Amino acid sequence: MLSHRHDDLVTSVSASLAGEFGDAVATSEIDRVVRAALRDLDGRVVSEAVTEMLHSLARHRLRRLVAAHD
Repeated sequence: MLSHRHDDLVTSVSASLAGEFGDAVATSEIDRVVRAALRDLDGRVVSEAVTEMLHSLARHRLRRLVAAHD
């Protein structure tokens, strides 16, 4: 289960990525990808790097998702 801090992080990263992928991917799907990426990173990345790594991993996954639908 995600903590309140994680919820805030997901909201922030999802909003940022919606600006980049919003025309190609539904907001709910962006949120799902970001949450999945955070679960994959949780406990594997030092806390100081989580935001940057989450943004990078989620962007990578969204790019693959968009490419798969082209």
